[in-house]
Amino acid sequence: MFYCKFYVILVATNGIVPAGGSYFLISRSLGPAVGGAVGFLFYIGNALAGGLYVLGASEILLKYTCPNK
Repeated sequence: MFYCKFYVILVATNGIVPAGGSYFLISRSLGPAVGGAVGFLFYIGNALAGGLYVLGASEILLKYTCPNK
């Protein structure tokens, strides 16, 4: 439990966040191994989200441009 509180304090007291956002904070606070794993999951999540956004946008576009099909 102490470690969780310690990491929250580290993240909260870093001040201004430079480029990299939450990935920078995580890799700086928890180390490069955890930061790399989280960064990889962020990458996979963003790639899947981007594909789903395109799919949803095309579905809406088709629904309003060709409503009878």
